[in-house]
Amino acid sequence: MTATPTETDTTRAAVPTSEAVLAAAGRAPDRDFPLGGEMNRAAITLWGKSRIGLAPVGVIAGLAAAGHAMHENAANPLIGVVIPAAALAAALTKHRVRAWLAAAPWRRTWATGCLAAAAASTSTVAVHGLHGNLAALVAAGSLLAAPWWWANRWVPRRAWEAPARHGKPDAAGEQPSAQTATEGAQPVQAAPTHPAIEAARHPHQDRWDNTLGKHELAGTTLEEPQTVLDHKGEPNGAAFVINGSDARVSWTKIFQRLSDIYATYDAPNVEKLVHVERHQGWETRARLVILERDPFAEVIEWSRPMLDDKGTVPFAVYPDGSGWAPYTLYVPGWGTPHDMVVGETGGGKGGGLRLIAIETLAFGSRLVLMDPHLTGALEDCTGLVRNPLSTPQEILAGMRGIEAALEERIIMRAELGKERFGPEFGHNILHAMVDETSQVMTMDKEIGRILGRVYREGRKFYVKGSLADQSTAFGDLLGHSGAVIRDQAQGGNTILYRMSPQEGRRTNPGVPLPKPPHELPQWINEDLKIRATGVGYVLGGSSRALMSRTQWVPSEAFAAWCPPVERQVLDDRTEEAFERGFERAMGRMTGDEGQPSRDRDRDEGAAGGKVTALYPQSDPDEDERLTRRLLEFLHDQGGHATRAQISDAGICPATKAHRLLTELEKSGEVTQPQRGEFRLRAS
Repeated sequence: MTATPTETDTTRAAVPTSEAVLAAAGRAPDRDFPLGGEMNRAAITLWGKSRIGLAPVGVIAGLAAAGHAMHENAANPLIGVVIPAAALAAALTKHRVRAWLAAAPWRRTWATGCLAAAAASTSTVAVHGLHGNLAALVAAGSLLAAPWWWANRWVPRRAWEAPARHGKPDAAGEQPSAQTATEGAQPVQAAPTHPAIEAARHPHQDRWDNTLGKHELAGTTLEEPQTVLDHKGEPNGAAFVINGSDARVSWTKIFQRLSDIYATYDAPNVEKLVHVERHQGWETRARLVILERDPFAEVIEWSRPMLDDKGTVPFAVYPDGSGWAPYTLYVPGWGTPHDMVVGETGGGKGGGLRLIAIETLAFGSRLVLMDPHLTGALEDCTGLVRNPLSTPQEILAGMRGIEAALEERIIMRAELGKERFGPEFGHNILHAMVDETSQVMTMDKEIGRILGRVYREGRKFYVKGSLADQSTAFGDLLGHSGAVIRDQAQGGNTILYRMSPQEGRRTNPGVPLPKPPHELPQWINEDLKIRATGVGYVLGGSSRALMSRTQWVPSEAFAAWCPPVERQVLDDRTEEAFERGFERAMGRMTGDEGQPSRDRDRDEGAAGGKVTALYPQSDPDEDERLTRRLLEFLHDQGGHATRAQISDAGICPATKAHRLLTELEKSGEVTQPQRGEFRLRAS
């Protein structure tokens, strides 16, 4: 169940913020803090400014006191040289001091002169006393402190003016906004542009310079301010580049100070509004995004097909305002990448399948939906799909039909050539979507074999696979086919939602993730009881390893854009091959090579009548031949073999091998000393 925002939230979102009102009135935006917080912040700022300015005075007073004490105790004047040297050594152990000295050449020269003057003045006072030397000490110290006072002087800041809303067309012919672009038939799928802010200074830059830029991350600056546009094309905060090149502050150092960055831009749910990530290609730069609204705070509803001419779909929204995480349905001239959707119950896996299904159907493709339950998020979709398969007979027959269609497409592509083959030439995508994959795999070994073939060969013939499960362990049930499926999914679309801790730790998507899947948030807003449904990673193509929230497809929108069943067809040759393979498999399983009725089988099972077997009726001659082969295989293996070795030999399907071995065990020809191991009885 997907949580929806309350009426209060939507009402509050529609009301303009105080900053927007003040900016429209030509005034600087006020800080969103109560009066007590403003006074506290002003007091802290005043103390910080005063402390910086009074530092030279304190140093002069300290030197005078130290020299006077040495004079009264007749101490060795060389101690006056040792004290500044020790202070220098202690200061150089601090990274902040080294960064400050390295920021400009004059600072090192000035610091050397100050240390020499401090040593000389302390030694002079220690020998001759403070009388007569105090005025000279104060005058020399004031002259040396002049560069410090100048560098830390108070500079009035210009009030920041809110930037104009970008993207609205006017008479001068400006470009339309990203929101306007998405209203056309082919929306723009690239991340929203970030127009540069052309004001003198942004308040966030001033706050950085007065706090982090002087203390925790001394020497760093905020540069290149840009307005962030959300997925609707509306302004939503600002983005900056944290430049640590001058002070040699690395990305690792910036990331370690993440809590300080949150504290500097303190606000409710600040960890959801402030985002820091490494600037690609730089070691001493990072990207800082400070948003006004949380993109995850409201459900993002799908309203219309958004597939573009490159075959990508805006699948999920990133939390840092950088736009959409794309999903690749197909690549023109290349084929169809395959999918793997993994997540625990209630994590949003069904919502992702709904979005993939409706985009597939709206594109004119043929969707073969295989779900043992036909419930949950896909329940209201099954009546609109031409091939919803749920029983073991139907699923196995559907896989046989897909294999027959794949073989026909191989012949067609060889005849037509790859330049004249694809959806643009009428060869629509055949899309096999399997939910609860682990349960489906246990129905028959042939299902896993055919799925492995689809993932291995189907790409360039536009036969696509999408497998969904609660764990990536379903690949272990398939052996070599499971490895093929995982590799192809990592090269295509891997969608990871929240998992259990055990599954999340063993997940290996092939790219480093900021958080493992089991550490994804459970709540978007725990106070409002908004669960984090649909939050996960969309990996593959041009998407980033950054968590995002999937769009939700309402039932009304699915029904409105789903084409009628009679229009969910492939080209004539592929359609005929699929139906022929499906009906032939159903005929074998029902013992009738004619035209079996799936509705008849379902009605008989629901009425308590006879349910047809999953496999064909046994043929005595065929059983005798397979039994002889099993006995020969056991003899060749030294008289004993495991169930896995017998299955890998490919003598017969696993279920038939189990039945024949059971009959051999009853007749006494084979024994089973332990579960899964069979031995020939000694004659």
